[in-house]
Amino acid sequence: MNKDQMKGLLKNAIEARTNEKDDIRSKIVIRKEFKELISALDPLELIQLEENILKEGVRDPLILWPVDNEFVLIDGHNRFAICQKHGIDFPFKAISFQDKDEVEVWMVNNQMGRRNLTESQKSYYRGLHYNREKKQGRRVDLTLDHSDTKLDPTADRIAKEYNVSPMTIKRDGQYSEGIKLIEQENPKLKNEILLETSPIKRKQVQAIAKKKKSKGRKVFHVDQMKPSATKMTPKSIAEIAFSFINHEQRPISEVCNALNLAEPIEPVAFFIAWQVARSSK
Repeated sequence: MNKDQMKGLLKNAIEARTNEKDDIRSKIVIRKEFKELISALDPLELIQLEENILKEGVRDPLILWPVDNEFVLIDGHNRFAICQKHGIDFPFKAISFQDKDEVEVWMVNNQMGRRNLTESQKSYYRGLHYNREKKQGRRVDLTLDHSDTKLDPTADRIAKEYNVSPMTIKRDGQYSEGIKLIEQENPKLKNEILLETSPIKRKQVQAIAKKKKSKGRKVFHVDQMKPSATKMTPKSIAEIAFSFINHEQRPISEVCNALNLAEPIEPVAFFIAWQVARSSK
């Protein structure tokens, strides 16, 4: 075989490989149930990610799950959206899973391995882990009564895995359930709570999970969750202010009238009121 023949074979192999990759990219699908497990990025992080991809391309491959003739996106939803927006190519890796449950286990573990999670996101993912095993039939107890002496080997084991107490894991289970119920009525508020840009308190979220869900009735209403500025951090306020600048086009006086706020108003109270009103839409 001469050099020209070798070059021709190599060229054909490269073209075939490229066509195969393009075919896979065209068959990528997003499932809502998996996308909802992914932690949302705050506006500054999302802008930074987009700038990095435009400058350097996508460094980490997207993770795909081959199912029938489709490739379900498991990790890399933000990167995928940015690449679609700008027509940028991206690397990917296909991983085989036995079923949906195994996918969720992988996703939770993958999310918990990231360094930039808020404490609320960590609690949410620990709770997902705990509740998933409960759903699979393990014996657990979600009570918050510290005097309870029932054994909960699942909570004990998961607590050791994350280096927290078993009671923390039980609270996380309730927190995760509350977040899921909030998501049913207001997905945007769920993200804001997990990003800690919402003044909604952790105990309020846990309280939602304690309520028994009546058939055909909502468990709660967003406007019943009264906000408080007592635990708002400077970062949280800055993020709300950043969102205000990006989304609000009305004069401040008009916003105050719409929110029934009397001017002058303390800036922190203003931003919290604006954020809560925006989240409830």
